[in-house]
Amino acid sequence: IRSQPLGGEPARSGFRKKVNRKNCIDDLRSSTKAHNCIRIITVYRAPNSPASETPIFIDYLTQVTSCAHPYIIIGDFNYPNIEWYTYSSPTSSVTPFLDFVNTEALSQFLDFPTRGKNILDLVLCDSPIIRSVKPDIPLSDHVGITVTVSFETAVKLPPTAPTRNFSLAN
Repeated sequence: IRSQPLGGEPARSGFRKKVNRKNCIDDLRSSTKAHNCIRIITVYRAPNSPASETPIFIDYLTQVTSCAHPYIIIGDFNYPNIEWYTYSSPTSSVTPFLDFVNTEALSQFLDFPTRGKNILDLVLCDSPIIRSVKPDIPLSDHVGITVTVSFETAVKLPPTAPTRNFSLAN
């Protein structure tokens, strides 16, 4: 993830949780003020993760997403059989993950293949702060992605350009 601060300090590393030997979740937080906070959670789920580990994976995602601020979950989930237009899959082992996505009311913003013909990398978000997701330079065997994020501040600034009052003109 390449991050550019939005008028404040760069994202600070929160913590890293190794869910098991192969799967990892990072929790990064960027905050300029209390009302401008966003949580970025990066995920790597190994392609050969057994279905028996899915509940642990989902439980941990549920823990890190239980916050009052907007959050983005981004990473390599290695779920090749999900049809993101219908949020469904013919593979029953994916059902707990799709249930999590639906329960948390997450939207998936990445709509292009990131490895071969599969969408293995995901950009999930719980609020309308994602402006765009575009392919970028591949840095591994996956297509790189660039995510543009924007959110309103709680304080509205006055307009900077002067306006003319023509009713006072001759």
